[in-house]
Amino acid sequence: MIFVIIFLVWFLSHNDKLGQTCTMQSQCGSGLVCVNSGTTAAPAYTCKAGFQSPCTGGSSSTDCAPGLTCSSGNVCIPLPKAPGAPSSAKTCSSCAGNNTAVQKTPTGNRTRPAWLGAKHQGESPTRLAPNTGNPPSDVVSTKPVLVSASPVLSFGDNSESETSASETISESVCVDMCSYSNMTLALYSNGKIAVQASGAPGRYVNNNVRLKKIFPYSQYLTGLTTDGTIVWLEQERIPGESWEWKRYANLPTRITSCSVTLNQEHLWLHDAAIHRGYLYKGATLINQVDHYPYRRVYGHTIDVYAEIDEHRQTAKIHPSGETFTDVYDLVISHPDSVTVLKNSERDRYRGLAIVNWTAMYINM
Repeated sequence: MIFVIIFLVWFLSHNDKLGQTCTMQSQCGSGLVCVNSGTTAAPAYTCKAGFQSPCTGGSSSTDCAPGLTCSSGNVCIPLPKAPGAPSSAKTCSSCAGNNTAVQKTPTGNRTRPAWLGAKHQGESPTRLAPNTGNPPSDVVSTKPVLVSASPVLSFGDNSESETSASETISESVCVDMCSYSNMTLALYSNGKIAVQASGAPGRYVNNNVRLKKIFPYSQYLTGLTTDGTIVWLEQERIPGESWEWKRYANLPTRITSCSVTLNQEHLWLHDAAIHRGYLYKGATLINQVDHYPYRRVYGHTIDVYAEIDEHRQTAKIHPSGETFTDVYDLVISHPDSVTVLKNSERDRYRGLAIVNWTAMYINM
């Protein structure tokens, strides 16, 4: 009886906002996540119980967030996977600099979008399982993680090329990071990219273009060059020591900033010189915004995004209307949790990045 009373008190204290309408994560409180229970066209955000949070009703319960089910012990756990379904690994939120696997799709040949252009002759079938654009069901913690400006990579012994690359990188600084398939990638100011694949030695690669941002988009590793061009990388090129990036056909140039949704379905491009924004799905332009001076940062889908006024150093989140001041950088991690890097913190942190669904501070 005493145990039942204790459980009820604990349950009620953690679930007083369960099922309530929300527009952002902070409105739900501890143990709950703000999720879209509706559709993209008609969103309906409500507070649901996250991983290992209390619930009632067993497997028929609707308390848990999507991808979770209420166990016999009255806590939310991942749904059992169907036989043959691809597995997913937990995201490591306390081991910055180490890579963990993300949910993957089965490997094999896929239909190649025509707008990417022709493949090089003699290229082998796809080897990698790119990110699906959907987080593992147990990713509920959105606490930002500090990552060193020089991510820890495990190099093999007695490798002259790796030692040389390491010495070169030590004279540079990390400017951006992302995750792709089973890899964590760090872009450095000298143009090199550090690649750490799960269970493999770390390595550095050269690039045929100068990049300032890297991210996964439409199942391909994508980048923004320093001269404002959006480029992409053939998956077959990834095992090589030098990466040959190619320009996306028909996308605008002179891009000053960009943002991809976490589900990798939409890409926002901004030309600050003419105050024009472009929203793409694949290679299809679905919206163009003129006289638009703000930098945008998207969340999981196009339903949630931030407008950053770099002159006033402020940000406004849509659709919640929440505002922030003293903003230098901002990211929106899963599930639509906002992390802000303030101008007053720039002596300690270089920027923010999303790696394996988690907000990361890039150290100075």
